Amino acid sequence: MSASRDYSKPIPSRRSILLASEKRQSSGPEGSLVNPDYFSMLEEQTAHQMEITASLAPQTAILINGTGIGQGDHQLGITLMKGFFYSLSQLEEVVRYILFINSGVFLAAEGSDILPYLYIMEERGAEIISSSTCLEHYQLREKLRIGTAANMFTITEKLMNSLRVITLK
Repeated sequence: MSASRDYSKPIPSRRSILLASEKRQSSGPEGSLVNPDYFSMLEEQTAHQMEITASLAPQTAILINGTGIGQGDHQLGITLMKGFFYSLSQLEEVVRYILFINSGVFLAAEGSDILPYLYIMEERGAEIISSSTCLEHYQLREKLRIGTAANMFTITEKLMNSLRVITLK
């Protein structure tokens, strides 16, 4: 029995975190078991991490080499990949490159569940590239539905020009 996942909940923005902070400060410390300074420090750290992430996003490449994330149950890995791409499409900042190699090219081809999220990211400026060698190997060249096909030299160039590379396997 497979449980359906709810990917409709938005990822909190820096603004919503700051609003929560203001709301907590206006309610006062009475009745609180935790020092209010703790939340201030935590919120500052979170805001700082979000700023770092936002500043690196335009210089980030994501390398996808399969249809799922992690080892173990393959269906769970597929669900995690779908959740990852939904979350990525909801972030304020968009990554620079999404690169598909090996069986990852299936995710950019006809019938992929993540195509709607890829369309969102492509519209927002992400460059989506699938390995032409892998597309040929899996006989998917004609079924590619988003982005472009490129050789490994181009994919390597994109990886080397990125300040941060995230590989999902």
